[in-house]
Amino acid sequence: MSAPTEDNSDLKITEYKASRYNQLFQRDKGNWLAFNALTCGLAEMNSDNHRLFAMFLEKTGLGEFDIEKDFILQLQAGGFIVPREMDEIEAIRAGHYQARFGRKDFCLTIIPTLACNFSCDYCYEPRSVPVRDVQSPFIMPEEVCNNIGALCEKRIAENTHFHVTWYGGEPLLAMDTIEKLTNKFKSMCSSKGSSYFASVITNGYLLTKECLNILISSGVVFIQITVDGPEQIHNERRHLKSGAPTYQTILQNLENIEDDSPLLVAVRINIDKRNSEDIYLLLEELRTRGLNHCRNIVIYLGQVIHNLESCSNVAFECMAANEFASFSAEIYKEMIKLGFKIPIYPHVMMGSCAAVGTGGAVIEPDGTIHNCWNAVGNKSMSVGQLTRNGIEYNPNSVKWLGWNAFRDECLNCNILPICMGGCPYRTIKRDAISDAMNNTCSIWKYNMKSLLEIARMAREKGLLIVPWEKIKKR
Repeated sequence: MSAPTEDNSDLKITEYKASRYNQLFQRDKGNWLAFNALTCGLAEMNSDNHRLFAMFLEKTGLGEFDIEKDFILQLQAGGFIVPREMDEIEAIRAGHYQARFGRKDFCLTIIPTLACNFSCDYCYEPRSVPVRDVQSPFIMPEEVCNNIGALCEKRIAENTHFHVTWYGGEPLLAMDTIEKLTNKFKSMCSSKGSSYFASVITNGYLLTKECLNILISSGVVFIQITVDGPEQIHNERRHLKSGAPTYQTILQNLENIEDDSPLLVAVRINIDKRNSEDIYLLLEELRTRGLNHCRNIVIYLGQVIHNLESCSNVAFECMAANEFASFSAEIYKEMIKLGFKIPIYPHVMMGSCAAVGTGGAVIEPDGTIHNCWNAVGNKSMSVGQLTRNGIEYNPNSVKWLGWNAFRDECLNCNILPICMGGCPYRTIKRDAISDAMNNTCSIWKYNMKSLLEIARMAREKGLLIVPWEKIKKR
């Protein structure tokens, strides 16, 4: 731990207690890692500092004897020790509700079309969604676009941030709508002194150089693309509706992203039992193409989860949360060896997911409103309808607004701040999904030591990327 320079001669160790969100792991003989889930502070300790810190964790107290104040200040800065009178749970509870219901920033997930050019076997969007001709998909009509504009005019506050995620279906099938709405958003934000930025969740097939340039000019700073394995495996899982392959086109589009591009691109690899053994081969293929040297491309793993009846065909192929956590650790180690940038570091989820707050909405092409994009296409989970006067909410909205992050099984968990009750969607759907309880918690619960060690190694090699922190700097 490095020493701070500020003077604090009146600081007394007896005025502090150990945070309830500390974890301590031995790296090797004489060296330890300490982590605090409330600040996400990570510290390396030698044996002497570990001995003192362990006394806090064991609640034995240190008494009045000589301890270097620099060490105390480091513990304080990392949140490892807190004032004795502080109630951390109440502090988290206050911050949680402020973040959920008191935020001024506005976030929308907009689905300009539910049409998709892919036919992925594990897609959670219900098969009951009409599959229209990809050449002439149903696009969000002008009336809904105007209603979105009216909603934003009311909700975008002065000197704040407005963030849009373009989602689908496949959003790049509706580029005209993205451009049209973006022009409205930029004009509104400019007049109110607010900032605007956007993200795109895409399968990557249509992400040509021309499309990239349009997205950049439309304020897009983050793009997520999915590649599910080496060529044969990916094409079996993520092919066009015609059955045609997609792998080579997607990788060529990734190679077209310039190092000086303002974009941050996350390549997501969806993992289940069917493709897990092939991920090493995929990483080698990506390395051969030079993607490990791209400044603005990161790679991360996604867990395929049986969210709805529409993806019940892969239910028995999904990994349990603890199984996925263990597997992820091994793959991330391999990524570091190959020089890939990874976004693996926990962050505080003070407001939980945006789905349980009042700072945004998910809007389908016909104006149907959801709180969570996992519910897209499922009208029974809709929370309202967008009209010219704003959003008219229905009784389903109460399930989300009343969602409780401080349930008994979560209240005493030492990673509560970075999980904050887990995924609200999976909790609300618990009765309908047989394995929901097993998959509600964050993977950090199951493999904290290994994942933190991986994050430490990635940081030392300059390969650790925290996506939203990087975006803020752009």
